[in-house]
Amino acid sequence: MKGFWRGIALLIFVIYPLVELFVAIWVASLIGWTWVILTFCIGFVAGVTLLPRNIASGILIALPGFVTDVFGLVLLITPIRRVIGAGIVAGIATRVGIPRGMPWPNSQPAREGYLPPDPEHPIVQGEVIDDEPGSR
Repeated sequence: MKGFWRGIALLIFVIYPLVELFVAIWVASLIGWTWVILTFCIGFVAGVTLLPRNIASGILIALPGFVTDVFGLVLLITPIRRVIGAGIVAGIATRVGIPRGMPWPNSQPAREGYLPPDPEHPIVQGEVIDDEPGSR
């Protein structure tokens, strides 16, 4: 597991910034640094504006860089977002030990006062009687 997190850290803190830097330099060679900086500023404003509607896309677009902007824009496409979201949920479920094919709990809110049955800790209806006055 240590190697996995080390690889993730390498990707986030070394490879990703280098890729963004190289892409920014390449785009700047085509359109100029002024336009690159202006594009980053517009992307930040657009990303912050998107945050209430779509957090993942908003964060990716708000981060400075063209690669994250492309991923953020791709996540705005609903079918792609659903497929990626399902893959993330399946990956998390596998990591925490939920077997494949197990139905997810109903996302409907529980009725008022309803607790799901627990065979190890049954609920017993009763009334509490305080034998000692002033014990509270």
